[in-house]
Parts: sequence; structure tokens; C-alpha cells
Amino acid sequence: SATLAALEPPPAADAAAAVIVVVAGLPGSGAADAADALAAATRDRARWLTTGVDQREWIGDDGACDSAALGVALRAALDGGGAAADGLPARLLVPYEGHSPLVSALAAVHRAAAALRLRVGAAVCVVDAARAAEAGGRCAAGTLEQLTAGFCQAVVLSRADAAPPTAVAALASLIGAANPTADVIRAAGAPRAAAAQLTPLLALGSGEPLAF
Repeated sequence: SATLAALEPPPAADAAAAVIVVVAGLPGSGAADAADALAAATRDRARWLTTGVDQREWIGDDGACDSAALGVALRAALDGGGAAADGLPARLLVPYEGHSPLVSALAAVHRAAAALRLRVGAAVCVVDAARAAEAGGRCAAGTLEQLTAGFCQAVVLSRADAAPPTAVAALASLIGAANPTADVIRAAGAPRAAAAQLTPLLALGSGEPLAF
């Protein structure tokens, strides 16, 4: 099996130009759809490289994350991305839907990125408001565990129009308390409807702003 130590970093110029964006959520949250919509909405400003990896290859049923397997997929995406003839910056899109806490998945992403000398630019968590909001505004099991403070820049509440407004407000308040640094975006309908709202948020990077 692959190890992080065995990963060969890409050329320095390629590594400096590529930034990783993570779009995560619980099963059924629509995170994969949101990731696809984000890439489509910004294709004139960024050259998106999908990892081409089945998330089951790097996130186990028990939630354990294999950073080496992810690193192999990221390197393959870089190698297969082709030349940036259009001059657009490369973005490596890592979507996943699972029960692994966001902090655990991001730790694996950061380890893989460090081995390849890449940067993690932003992380977004998608929450299906209609499924997550319960009586009294309580969160469905696993929701808050996905939202450890400081580990994502935005939380998308999809299908916010399909839940009672008071329940959505209570859910947004809980999420805001769990991660006060993230922007909470309420989207009507499917999560892909929030792509336009996510665009400026994903221009934020770790440290310096990232230019699309």
C-alpha cells in the first residue's frame, strides 16, 4: 500500500499553482452535487481537477481516513490535468459524503497536501436542513460533529425552504455556535443552488487570499 513518505511531490511550479478545496457532508447531504455545481459555476475562473478517487478508498466505514491513498489520487489528478494553456489557476476538488467528522477528514487532506507540498484553500460543509432540523431545533445525529469550529469557511443549509422557518433558524444558530467563524448560507432547494453564494467564500485561503 502507498505511504506518504513514498509520494513524490509535483514540480514546485505545479504545487504552488494548485489549491485543494474540500466540500463535505453527511450521507445524503448533497455535498457531491454542491461540489459539481461549484466547479461548473467557476469554470471560467479556475481549472478544476477532480481527484478521481472513490471516497471509499480513503475513508473507511469506521470513519478512518487514509491520507496516503488520498495523496496518490491528488498526485494523479495533477499529473492528468494537462497544461494550463488558458492560464486559469488549478483547483483540486475533494468532495466526500460520510460520517467521518470534518476535522478527521481535513487532517487527512492536510497530511496528503503537505506530502505533495500543496495548500488546502477552503472547506465547505453541506447540511440538508430538512433532514437535520428536528423538533425544537435539535440537530440530527452527526451534524454538529461535522462542524468543528474553525475547520470550514462555509456551511450550506440546503433545502432550507422545505423545513419550518423556526427550525431552520434554530439549526443555523446551533451551527453558528459550533463554528462561529463560518458563514452559514441558507439555500432554497438542492445544494447546487448555493454555488453562486459559495464562489466568493472559496476565494479565501489558509493565510493569504486565493485568487480565482
